[in-house]
Formats: sequence, structure tokens, C-alpha cells
Amino acid sequence: MTRFATIQNVLLILAGLNCLPAFAANNVWERFGPDGGEVRDLQSPSTSRTYATSSSLIYRSSDFGLGWRPIVNGLPLSRATEILFATSISNPDVIYAVIQTDDLVSFQRVFRSINGGDRWQRINYPRPPGSNIVDISVDPTNAQRLTITNTATGNAGIVRSDNGGVSFLVSGTGIPATSSITSSVRHGTTAYAATIPSTGGNPVMYRSSNDGATWGPAATLLPNIFEVTRVRTAPGNSATVYLNPNDRPPVVCIPGIEGGCSSGGFSNNGGNSWIVRNSFQFIPWISSISPNRALFANGNSVQFTGDGGLNTSVKFNLANASRVVAVPNYDPAVSTSTAILAGSVDRGLLRTTNDGVSTQSANNGFFGKDIISLALTQSTVAGYTLLAGVASEVNTNGVNSRFIPTVVALPDWVERPVETLFSKSVTALAADPTTAARLYAGNDLNQLLRSQTGGSTWGAVATPTPGIGSVHAIALDPRSCVSPPSSGPCTSGPLTTIYIGGDASPGATPGANSASIYKSVNSGASFSAASFGINLATNADSRLRITDIEVDPNNSANLFASLAVFGTGTRGTGASGIYFSTNGGASWNPANIGIPSAAGGGASARADVWALEYDPTDSAVLYAAVTDSLVNPGAVSGIYRTTNSGLTWTQIGPRRYAARDIAINPAFPDRIYVAVSGNAANPGGVLRSVDAGETWQSISNGLEAGGVFKLVTRGNLLFGASKTGVFSYTQGPDVDLDNVETPVEDAAPNTGDLNGDGILDSTQGSSSSFLIKTAGPPPDTEYRIPEGRTNYGNVDDTGATEDSRGGGDECGRLNNVFGIDSALYPEDIGPSGIQYDSSDLGLVNLEYNNCASATVIVTFDDGNFTDSVNWVWRNYSPTVPGDSSSFGWYTFPGAQRLDSKRWQLTINANQLGVYRADADSLLLRGGPAFFPERVLTNGFE
Repeated sequence: MTRFATIQNVLLILAGLNCLPAFAANNVWERFGPDGGEVRDLQSPSTSRTYATSSSLIYRSSDFGLGWRPIVNGLPLSRATEILFATSISNPDVIYAVIQTDDLVSFQRVFRSINGGDRWQRINYPRPPGSNIVDISVDPTNAQRLTITNTATGNAGIVRSDNGGVSFLVSGTGIPATSSITSSVRHGTTAYAATIPSTGGNPVMYRSSNDGATWGPAATLLPNIFEVTRVRTAPGNSATVYLNPNDRPPVVCIPGIEGGCSSGGFSNNGGNSWIVRNSFQFIPWISSISPNRALFANGNSVQFTGDGGLNTSVKFNLANASRVVAVPNYDPAVSTSTAILAGSVDRGLLRTTNDGVSTQSANNGFFGKDIISLALTQSTVAGYTLLAGVASEVNTNGVNSRFIPTVVALPDWVERPVETLFSKSVTALAADPTTAARLYAGNDLNQLLRSQTGGSTWGAVATPTPGIGSVHAIALDPRSCVSPPSSGPCTSGPLTTIYIGGDASPGATPGANSASIYKSVNSGASFSAASFGINLATNADSRLRITDIEVDPNNSANLFASLAVFGTGTRGTGASGIYFSTNGGASWNPANIGIPSAAGGGASARADVWALEYDPTDSAVLYAAVTDSLVNPGAVSGIYRTTNSGLTWTQIGPRRYAARDIAINPAFPDRIYVAVSGNAANPGGVLRSVDAGETWQSISNGLEAGGVFKLVTRGNLLFGASKTGVFSYTQGPDVDLDNVETPVEDAAPNTGDLNGDGILDSTQGSSSSFLIKTAGPPPDTEYRIPEGRTNYGNVDDTGATEDSRGGGDECGRLNNVFGIDSALYPEDIGPSGIQYDSSDLGLVNLEYNNCASATVIVTFDDGNFTDSVNWVWRNYSPTVPGDSSSFGWYTFPGAQRLDSKRWQLTINANQLGVYRADADSLLLRGGPAFFPERVLTNGFE
């Protein structure tokens, strides 16, 4: 597709990739940065235990912010969209987290770690029907005393545990059944709860002096305090209470804007009276030495108060500051105890060790940037430039939006700000392929920005009138240079014809010309509407959006545009899917024969099409990324192809994948890469074809289950955009296309023939030898070879059954084979509380495309499975295929121990033992485990 990007608030650039040092491993995705970004929460119960969250991960620092590592072992594998967590100074190693993922089936789950996040276990929290968790807190005097606040009304809104979540009980009586609780906390025998009356009006505070057995109203809050999302006590004094209107930083409140702002509150007498504190917008850090001492974020600075907010002083500046912590013994009067760590809405973390006299970045290993777009500029002698776009929910300061281009010497990412007034997001990006200096960016106020300095400086070009609501696609006509060649794209420029697309302006009249695409023939100096025939039927809750525009590299008159729905309403009656123009955008017609229909739309409504891509060698061939649901993609989701310029489309490749982007390297036109988003039970990743779409392999080793949303490629390098930064992938030699590098397989025991069939494993797509791996060094999400070990495993296909469509030579071809450390998942506890031991051998990931069943033999070179009773094969996967709420450990019934080194696995699609609820797909993760107290081979004890 045209390499454009969709970004909010931040744009980052990395230069000189030709000069990159060797990547860590071939055929494995590695984190590539950038660090920093959005800090949603920050807690530091001890100097050696500081915890932070981004929008999707929890991190730990053992040196007060000098370095960070994700702590994810045992947490849901899908990318999180909301994280609440709680710590206690009484035991900094005990932490709790509420994880909400983008998979609506799993929604919210509660987890506990007793070792500082090294491993998590799920808590069986009894959520009241229909309620959502809005707060979680821990008694500062006892880490076992957990309190969860949910949206159930009355006392049912507070669920508490005194044993770390082993059992729960609902709070006592006294809170009216007509009130909803927004936050609660326990401190010894004292408890506080903030409520909202169903009749409206200001919040009402309740207090209990008997650990929540009975409640009564505290003193009436002052009128300025009309929202309370967090109530917290001082660690050393249960009578000192702080109230805050904002629990996390997505929207920075500005007085006079959108109804004004709620003030914070303070009480130093157990809630008998309250004092308004305008400064307390976010949760402060409260001293355990003196209850009136606090550090807090206030606008663009970090401030301190020694008297509960009556007097304040600025410690240091930090744009859009949101969270602050200090070392436990912080005291401005003692120079050796003045370390402060602060996080921001969009600027990452800052650290000071001298009470703010000087500050340093503290983002090493913290990946808080949600990358949703990527682009590459033209090559130069020095290399080329990777551009990454960051998404955020933040309207920076409520007024300005900021995107930051960077050009640096490797390996760092550097930011240079560019103001975009009144815009919350910069939503599209394109690089002129004829000159590395010229870049384009669009925002959500239909503005187009241009850089002629490679991103160092930017300026606005013409704004279309009446305009589109936002710019989500930018396409440059590849033949629009002054002197185009006789055929093919220009090699020197700049290019002058630009197309921008998005969604119709708010209030635009739906119809055949909803102003969804605009065209400029003078590098953006002026625009004219170029969308006649595209019907963006709108309603109050949803709108169709132009997601991509593709210009024929051999004929500028021919264009394709793809559409997807956004919002919560119905799709309306307008044709969606794909449109085609043969006159340079003067008019458009649907090109949807073969594109599946969309549920909930009119007769002409089609499934979402997120990206298009021309075949570099044949303009009649295009590929489309199609999905009917990002949460639960059906059989119609996946990759489509036309070989007749859009007259008809045919689905190719694996199904039930939420395809989001397509990349083809012109130097290798038969290589096609598809970015796939996903969730825990239907993992995303990257699909690859090396034969122009005839067969496909998953190359997703090292990626999170959320997958990636954008892809760019050059040479043997791939870059993918995820919610936790950019991932890089270096394609090494892989003769049999199983995603295990040929040299790795050739180094396996028995001179590269671990299965002993007389043929090199590296030449057989049905046999894969892989290194047994463990997690670490940090970050834990990357699978690495354990130090000092070269132990191998092998998966050998002995028979596979094609699906109803016929799998061709894909069925029987293993792909995405790799080892996994079992420590990445929750502990596997047996019936009597004894843990299954799989730590020495780990698990194996294996995958098939377009197969209904398969039988494989798994060999572990250092296996010693001599005990026929106590060795079993354990899988970690959904017990109901496709249902991420059913994850757990179980003995796989399709496994049979053959001898001391080998297991035979019989795998059937859509049955216990596989991930996806799909008759065409096999994905299994499991391995041998030893349980010393097992008595009977049938599992009954």
C-alpha cells in the first residue's frame, strides 16, 4: 500500500537503518523502541520496587527508574486497554492488577503476584452481575487486605478480601442502594467510600470505623468537589484523606472548557470536614513520614506541599505531568533523600536525585508508545528513515496536539516538536519516494502538514474546504513528477499530485459526494473534491472512513480506495468496501464483487477493508486486507486478491485473521506480508507468502498476541507497529519456510537430522528442529536461548488432513515453530496443590494453515520421560477454542508418550487443545510436565 501512517500526538523518526548493528536474532521479532510515552500509573512502595503502567503493560524498576522491564508472566496475552493496579508499603512484592483487554469476551480479570510481578496468578474475583471494576486498593498496613470497587449499587459495590484474594465478602450495610461507588479504601479498621447518588448532584463520602461492617455519611463535600474517582489515605495516618477527580491522564482538565473541572479534596480529621484543593487533580504521592507531605502533578509541573496542599512549590517542570512518586524516606530537608520520579501523559518519565535541581530521562525499557503507523523514506547514501506514529487518547493540554519527528544517529530515537493547534491527533503520514526530504502528515482537523527537511521542520499547506473531518489516508501519485518516465513510477521528483482521504466532516450530508477524498495537483497548495460516487452514509454513532488510497504506478488515472466503519452505530445504507476510479478521482464506483457483506449494514455494505496493495509487477493484481470483526474475526476475514483490476476479488490464504495492513517489497515482488491484529485466543502476528499469495506461513515468533497493525519492509528487514512500540524482524535463510533459521536446524543433533529420517530437517517443511528456550533476560516477552544450553526439540509431521477448501502443500507444512518458557504463563498447580514441573523443557509452539487435523511426533533431545505415570503432556490454551476467558492448564488428551524422548500428538481443529475456533486452523502450545503425586494414568487421584 502507499506508505502512509495514522498517528496521534507523536511522530518519531529513526535514521540510517543501513548502518544498523546486527539484530539480535534472525526469524524472531525483537523490540526496537522507542521508549517513553504515556504513563498511566506510577507507584513506589519501596526504593527497590517501583511499578508503572502504560496503556497496555505493567513495568517494574528495581533501581527507582534507571531501568524498566515488563512484568507480564501469567497475565493475559492479548494487549490490554485498561490496567488498574495496587501496591502496599507493608509488602512491596505483593501487587494486584485488574486487566481489561480488547477482547470483549474476557473483559476484566484480577491478578495477584507475590514476587514483585515475576509471575502472576488469576484471582477468582466474584464480580457482581453486570458490574465493572473501577478501583482497586490495598490497605497500606497489610498487603493481604484487598478492596475492589465496582459499578454495582449500594454495598455490593465494595468487595473485599482479607487473605489476598483467596476469598471475598461484600461490604456491610449503610450505603444507600441508590448510590454507585466510585472509589473505596481500607486502612486498618477505618474505611472510606466515594459515592454518586442516583438522583444526581455532588458525590457523597461514606466512612466506616469497623472495617466496612457498617457505614455512615461523612461530612458533606464542598460544591467545588463534584467528582471523586480516587480516595486514598496517608500511609501512616488513616485520618488523613486525599480525594482526586482524575484517576489517570487521558484528558487534562482545563477550567472553563467542557463544563469546567472538579477540584480535589483533603481532610485531616477522618472526613469530619473537607478542604478544597484545586491542585489535586491526579492521585498524589503521600509521605509515610508525615501525612501532610505530598508530591503531585499539576499541569506542566511537579509540585510539593508540606501542609496538605495549602502551600505548594514547584520542584521541576514536566509537560502534561500525571503521576509522581518519591523514595519512601523523601524529605526536602535531607539532601540524601530527595529522589523523585514523575510520569507524564505523553512524555514518559523523568527522574531527579537532587529534589528537582536537575532531571534526567528515566525511560530505559519503558515502552508506553502505542505505535499504529509506520513509513519509510527514500534511501540515501547514509541509509533510510523509519517513521513511527504514536496513538494517544490525550488531547494535549486540552488545546494543542503535538507530533514529534526525529532524525538521529543510531541507535536512539529523538523527538522534535511541531505544534498543531486545536488538534488532538495527527492521523496520517506519507513519505515522497522520490526525495527523502519531503514528508506529509494529516490531522483530525482536516489539515495537511508538509516537511521539506526530512521532518526537522514542518509547515501547513492548504486546508480543503469544506473539508473532511479528519485525514486518515495520504497517497502520492507515483507518476506526478515534472518529467515522468514512459512507464512506471518517477525516480526523481518531487511528486506533485496528492490525494487525502478520511471521513466526512461532522454534519456533512450523506450522499454520493460526501467530501471523503480531496485531490491536489500542486503539492498541496490547493485542493478540490475528488470523491463523487463514494457514499459515506452517516448516522449519529458511526461513519465510514477512507482507510487507504492506491494509485496505479503505471497509469495515474486509475485509483482504488478502501473503507472501514468506525463508531458504535450501524453501517448505514451506503456501499462500503472498495471503490475504483478510472479518471483520476473525478468519479468512483464500487468494486466489491467477491468482497464479503457486512453484518448490520444495507444490501451494498461490505466488511471493513483496512489496506490495499498493488502488485509491483502487474497493475491488474491487487491485494486487500479484509475483516468483519477486529474482536472475533469470522471465516470471511483475511486476505483477498484481484487479478483483473478489481472486477472480482477472491479470498486467498488463511481465514479468520483480522488483517490490517499489507506490505510488498518491490525488490522481492513475490513476498507478501500481512499484519494481523488479534487477542489471547486468536493471536495476531504477521503472515508471509513467498509465492505471490499461493501459500502462507505465520512468522510471529516473539510478537505479543495483540499482533501488529502496520508493516513496512526493506531488504530482509520488517518493522511492525504494536501497542508497545516498534518490533523488528530480520529474515534469515529458511529453506523449508517453518520460521526456524536453516543454520539453527543444521546445528541440531544427529548432524541436523534430529528426527532420524535421513533427511536434513532444514529441508523439510514437515520437520522442524528448534532450540529449547527460556524467557529473559528482560523484557520477559522475548524468547531467548538460555545461557549455556544448546538443547534441541523437534516437531515431525506424520500426517495432516486438509480442510474443506483443500490446503494444498500448506497442510502438512509446519510453521512458526519455537520454544516457550513455561514461566511466561501462570503456575501449573495439580489437584493437591503440587506444581507440575515443566521448567527444564518448556513448551513448544506449532502451527498449521488450512488443516483440519494433524499428527506430529515431538522429540526432546535431552528428554528423560521414563516414568510412564507421572510424565504428562500439559497444554496452556483456551479450554474452549476461541474463548480467551477459558484459558488454563490441562492435560492434553491427544498426547501419547512414545518413549523417553518422544511424544505423539493428535491435533484436531476446533477441539480441546487448539486456540482458534476454526475448522481450518491448528495452533497448539504445550509440553511435557512431571507431577510427582500422580497415581493413575487416567488423571484421577
